[in-house]
Amino acid sequence: AITAVHRQLPWLLSPSANEIVVLGAAGYLGHVCVGLVDTQQLAPLLAVLDPLGTLNAVLAMLMVVGLAQIGVNPIVTVTLLVGLLPTMGIEGLTPELIGASLMVGWALALMSSP
Repeated sequence: AITAVHRQLPWLLSPSANEIVVLGAAGYLGHVCVGLVDTQQLAPLLAVLDPLGTLNAVLAMLMVVGLAQIGVNPIVTVTLLVGLLPTMGIEGLTPELIGASLMVGWALALMSSP
């Protein structure tokens, strides 16, 4: 079985090689961007976002859709937001809410972006 998979895998994956590289690179870029952002520098932004509470989930969803319209891969945006939003400590913004809003934003971005 392993020999058959070894022989068939290149034939199965070669048509989608470009997509695999783009998805992997975009995910890595998002992860690197999270490491480069200093969350202490986001304190003025937190003063604006904290009173909005759970509305920030809608803003995150719209950010994914909006950036996809100008060519930023949703993987980069979602990876960046998933890494940053929980560390900001915004009240009412649970991981479940963040995940659901970003999944909806990703789906809308895939349907509407060029």
